[in-house]
Amino acid sequence: MDKFFKSFGAHYRESQFDSVVFWAFPVLTILLIWVLAVLAPKVFSKRHKLKTIFIINRAWIAGPLIVAALLIGLTCYWWTQNYYAEHPYQFSLLLSLFIAMLVPLITLGRLRNYYSTEGMKEITDQPKTPSQLDEAITFLKGAFRRTKLFYLLPVAGFLMLLFTLNKGTNLISIVLDNTPSQGDSFKDAKDALDQTIAKLDNNNQIVITTFSGNSTTKDSFDEIIKNNKYAPSVDVSASFAANGDAITYLSSLSLIPAGTAGSPIQETIWQNFLFAKQSTENTTLKNKILLIITDGVENQVPQIANKSFCASEDFNSYFSPENVFVIDYFTNSVDTADVLRNMLFTQNATNCAYDVQKGSTKDDYSFALEQILNSFQNNWYLIYWTIAIFSIMTIIGLLINPKKIA
Repeated sequence: MDKFFKSFGAHYRESQFDSVVFWAFPVLTILLIWVLAVLAPKVFSKRHKLKTIFIINRAWIAGPLIVAALLIGLTCYWWTQNYYAEHPYQFSLLLSLFIAMLVPLITLGRLRNYYSTEGMKEITDQPKTPSQLDEAITFLKGAFRRTKLFYLLPVAGFLMLLFTLNKGTNLISIVLDNTPSQGDSFKDAKDALDQTIAKLDNNNQIVITTFSGNSTTKDSFDEIIKNNKYAPSVDVSASFAANGDAITYLSSLSLIPAGTAGSPIQETIWQNFLFAKQSTENTTLKNKILLIITDGVENQVPQIANKSFCASEDFNSYFSPENVFVIDYFTNSVDTADVLRNMLFTQNATNCAYDVQKGSTKDDYSFALEQILNSFQNNWYLIYWTIAIFSIMTIIGLLINPKKIA
C-alpha cells in the first residue's frame, strides 16, 4: 500500500505542469464532455414521457462516462506500449479521468432533486390521478436506475489491456566488463543487473557479453567493423529468453584472471552486435537497446582513436544512437594512460550521441539501469490508480438514489 501511494507522488513529481500537453488533456476532456452533453439531447429526443430536462441531465451523465471510457482506453493502451517511459502524462490522464467521473456524480445529485411532488413536473408528464402518480413514480425510479447503467461504459476502456498479450519481443543486449581492474564494481554491477532484470516482463531476449581474456588480433578499428560474422575469439556471449535464466547466468560470471590480455572493448562491443543479430535473426523485435557497462579503458588505443560505432551504417541501423547506453564506472587512477583512454572512449560515445552515465556504487548502477530499462517495465501502479478512481467514483454514483416522493 505504501508503494501504491508513493507511485502517485512519483507521477505528480514527473509531471510537466508548465507544458501545453499536460493541460491539454484536462481541457480537451472538459470540452469533449460539453460537446457530447450538448449534442446528445438533439440526437435522442424525449422518450417514454421523459421531458427535456431529464434528457439533458442524462446526457451530462452519459457524455462524461463515454469520455472516461476513452481516457481509460488511452491510459491502458499507452501503458501496454510503455509510452510513459518517454512521455510523463500519467498524472494529467488521472486528473482528466477524475474530472470525467466527477461530472456524472454532480449531475446525479442534481437529478435526484427533481424527485419530489413538485419537481417531478419538470421531468415527466403531470399525473392527474393517484393511479397515474404511482405509475409515474415507478417509471421515474426505473429511469433513474437505467441512467446509472451508463457507469458500465468506462469498463470498455480496460479492454485495451489486452494489447499486453501482443507486446512483441524486446532485445536487451549487454556488454559487461569483467576485467580484474573492476574489483568490487563488477559485483555491484552484477547485483544491480540482477535486481533490474527481475523487474522486467517476460517478453525480452537478453544477450550478455563478457571478456574471455584472449588477446585481440585486430590492428585497427576499421578492421574490427569489416568482420560480419560472429566468432567468439575475444568474448563470451550468451542469449536468454527468460529473465530467470539471465539472472542465473549473471550470478555465475566472474572476473577474468589477472595478467590476461586486457579489455578489447571496441571489438567486444562489435562481437556483441554480431552475436545479437545472429541469435535473433528468426525473431521479430519490437525494441532493441545496447547497454555497455565498462571503465572505458581500451587496451589497444589505436583502435579507438577518433572512432566509434556510429561510423558503421550496419551498427546504426540495428542499434540506433538513442538506444545505446554506456555506464562508465571508471574511478580515479594514478595511471595517466588509463585516464586518457577512458576520456577518449567516453568522448567517442558522447560524439555518437550515446547516453553516457557515471557509476561508482551499486545504487548508481541501480538508478542508471532503472532509467535505461524503464521502457521495458510496466508500472502496474498506474493501472491500479486508474481502477481505484473508476471504482470509487462508480460506487459513489451507484449509491446515489432518487429522493423519496411524498
